[in-house]
Amino acid sequence: MSSLADIRVAVSVSDSPDLARRGLGVPHQRHAFVEIARHVLAAGGSLAYGGDLRLGGYSRVLFDLVDTYDLPGRPGPERVTDYLAWHLFLRFGVDERAELVDVATVVDVPPPADISPDDPDLRGDPATVVARWKRARALTAMRERMAAETDARVMLGGAVVVGSGFYPGLLEEAVLTLRAGRPLFLLGGFGGCTERVIEAVNGGRPHDLELDSQVAARPEYAELVAEAARAGAPVDYDSLLEELRAAGPRALANGLDQAENEVLFTTDDTDEMVALVLCGLRRIAVR
Repeated sequence: MSSLADIRVAVSVSDSPDLARRGLGVPHQRHAFVEIARHVLAAGGSLAYGGDLRLGGYSRVLFDLVDTYDLPGRPGPERVTDYLAWHLFLRFGVDERAELVDVATVVDVPPPADISPDDPDLRGDPATVVARWKRARALTAMRERMAAETDARVMLGGAVVVGSGFYPGLLEEAVLTLRAGRPLFLLGGFGGCTERVIEAVNGGRPHDLELDSQVAARPEYAELVAEAARAGAPVDYDSLLEELRAAGPRALANGLDQAENEVLFTTDDTDEMVALVLCGLRRIAVR
C-alpha cells in the first residue's frame, strides 16, 4: 500500500446550506472531514487548510488530529499547514502563535505587491468598500499560494453565497487548483458549492453561481463588484464557470476513473468517500 509521505493535501470545506434537505446535518459533514483528514495523516500524508483559527473551526480539528497521528521524525508543523490571508493573520495574536508552534505551521501570506502590509485598511473591521476590496484581493493571494504549494485538493460542502472574497471560497479555490495543474477531488454528497462546481465541470450552468443570484442573496456585495470593476479587474462569474466547463471531468486528474469520480460526485457515505480519495491519492503518489 503506497505511502502518502510526499503528498500535501489541501482541504476546502465549509458548512453546506443543503444539508437539511438531504437529511444531513453539520455533524455528518464534519465527520467526513475528520475521517478524510485522519486517513491522510495515518497514511503518512500532510494536510493544508486555508482559513481562520477560531475555536471549534475546521483548522482546529486538524491540529487535534496531528497529535494522534504523530510520526517519528516528522513533527506536527511538517504535517499540518494553515494558510492565512494577511488581514486574518494580523488578528492572530502572539499567544495563539505560541500555542500552535509545536502543532502546525501557520503561513502568513502577504497581500498583493501593490497593497502595503501596513495598510490600515487591513486592520480591524473594514470600514469602507475599498477596505473590503483589499481584503478580497488578500484572500485571492492566499488561495493562489496555497494552490501552488499543495499536491492535491479535496473539496466538500461549502457556502454558495459569497462571503468576504470576490467569489464563494470553494468556487475560487476549485478554479485556482485547476489553473495550478493540481488534482482535485469533488465530494458532492453534502451539496453546497462543491455540488455547483461539479455541475459546472459536467457542462451545466449552476444558477446559484451567477452574479445576479449572488447580489440578490447579498445586496451589499454589489458595492464590492462595482469597486472591482472600477479598479479594472471585474468580478466575472461567467468566465470562471466557462473555465470549469471547458476543463471538464478529465482535468480533475485525481487518479480516479470516470465511474469512480461519478460515485464521488454523489455519495454521502463517508466510508466510500474516504476509500475513493485514498485510492486516488495513492495512484497519484506512484506516478
